[in-house]
Amino acid sequence: MGKGARYNLKKLEEIIKSLGYKVIYEKGNFKSGYCVVEQSHVIVVNRFLAPEGRIGLLLEIVEKSGFPLSELETNDLKYLQKLRMRFIRD
Repeated sequence: MGKGARYNLKKLEEIIKSLGYKVIYEKGNFKSGYCVVEQSHVIVVNRFLAPEGRIGLLLEIVEKSGFPLSELETNDLKYLQKLRMRFIRD
């Protein structure tokens, strides 16, 4: 994992943590590559995904899971937008 991907992944995990969720990486049979345990505020991501795949997947989870993005600081919102442009292809 390159330094850039490692930094981006760590920063994204910190943003998700600020929203009240914990990200853990485990092996498992995840059809979508992840599982969100709403009651426990835990996101379980397949640990065998490449770093770029982890970033893209976490961004997708943040967008689709109805996280309270309005609670984020402006800098964090801008960072999410920057990552989305880099890692998610519509």
